[in-house]
Amino acid sequence: MDSPVTVRHLLLAFLVIATAIQSPAAHPPASSRTILNLPNFPLQALRLEVGRKLYSSLAISPVSAWVMARAAVVNGHTMGAQIVHSEGNGVYDKMLLEMANGYTITGQNTTETRLAKDTLNVHLLVYEVKDGKMAVCFSHNDDARYNGVGQIGTAWVGVLQGGKWVTISGTDRRKWGGRRGSE
Repeated sequence: MDSPVTVRHLLLAFLVIATAIQSPAAHPPASSRTILNLPNFPLQALRLEVGRKLYSSLAISPVSAWVMARAAVVNGHTMGAQIVHSEGNGVYDKMLLEMANGYTITGQNTTETRLAKDTLNVHLLVYEVKDGKMAVCFSHNDDARYNGVGQIGTAWVGVLQGGKWVTISGTDRRKWGGRRGSE
């Protein structure tokens, strides 16, 4: 008959080995995280702003950093943006703040905007790509008044080349909201 000490040692060794084998599977590395895994991430807003084809690629690509800012909307322009979520050790915070403070809002209902303080959430996603880094910046508003208001195709997409971000889609003068023909 085996001694109780030997059985305990075997059981302990089995538990240690089982834990070591399961640990990597239970906790995937941060680099395999996608937008589908980000808590409270506005997937529908991103899908509308980048289009179906790019969204399909972004949905399966690992996100290396996600930064979110919230900006006040005053007289049709965003200002006073503040970082509310930051990853990447603050490397992308300044870039996002500059973008978040540069939006022009069109098609506002001035009666409603006097009654409620409007804000705009601006997101920056950073991806590691073959030749370096790619970033996607888009905005959305959680307020039900803006549900369905035109923001299709307004995302900014850029790549880092030679230490500078180069626009590959979108415009430097970002607009959010508005209705067709309102300008």
